[in-house]
Amino acid sequence: MLFMKIELRARSSEGEPCLVTFARKNGRLSLSCSCAQPDNGGSCHHRRSLLRGEKELLFDPGEAVLLTAALGWETTRTVKAQLEALEAEISKVQTQRKKLEAEQLRLEGLLDALFETDELEEGDRGEDR
Repeated sequence: MLFMKIELRARSSEGEPCLVTFARKNGRLSLSCSCAQPDNGGSCHHRRSLLRGEKELLFDPGEAVLLTAALGWETTRTVKAQLEALEAEISKVQTQRKKLEAEQLRLEGLLDALFETDELEEGDRGEDR
């Protein structure tokens, strides 16, 4: 049972760094972050950004060597590939959503036009009787 852990400090909007932990045990990767995003129903961008290798997010640039080491683990590479695939799917869904929203607006415009009426002329009122 091999256990390895690397802790990195990531920049945060609160000013104080967040602690992001890469832990590997029995071929499985665990990524945790001390930020409040997951507790508030959000998604932590610190974990995703560091998993992508975004070294500029590191609070201490000297920790880049630790990030490189964590990214070199086979389990990390597997999770990173899964992250990239999921982000690509999310991008596709967002594109589809924008197209659907545009189509909804178009259809709502047609619906509104269906009910628009001009003022009827006095002689036009009896034509549909």
